[in-house]
Amino acid sequence: MESTNASIEDIDRIEEIATAAFKSTVYYAKPILTTHVEHFPQGFLLAREGKEILGFICGLGARETSIQGWMYEKKARPEENPTTFMGLYLAIDPKYQGKGIGTELLRQAEHLSATLGCTRLTLICEDHLIPLYKKLGYTLDGINALKYGNKTWYDMSIETKNKRKRRKSRMVPITQIIKHEN
Repeated sequence: MESTNASIEDIDRIEEIATAAFKSTVYYAKPILTTHVEHFPQGFLLAREGKEILGFICGLGARETSIQGWMYEKKARPEENPTTFMGLYLAIDPKYQGKGIGTELLRQAEHLSATLGCTRLTLICEDHLIPLYKKLGYTLDGINALKYGNKTWYDMSIETKNKRKRRKSRMVPITQIIKHEN
């Protein structure tokens, strides 16, 4: 699998994947998806296998702490000096779900978030996806105010950049062990 930025030529396939992946939960209007591709292509990543688009993630940089309704409007634009990368859409063609494509797109979005200078990636999801995002290191931040598709949406986030500290290994380098034996 490789990832590329979306272009206008990809919009029909993007709309097809969004419709199939979200079923009737949310309606993704082609004009809004087109606006996202046109105005923040670097934040619109596609997973591809050859020429086939398998899924996508789309987001924008903002100074908000949770996803807001204006981010889904045609006039939405990334904000200057963002602190958070807002993961607005993550959709995988149902025939390719369960193969790690969404996880890989999330990891690439986390990297993009840090590249943009953001310290957090935030997304919204339905309740049945909370355990999956928690398994990937995301924190449940609460209920989002959006009411798209008559659903309750939950804010999930993960720190990016240098905020996540890795534990130091407790293993002793082999060179130290050899020196002590002599």
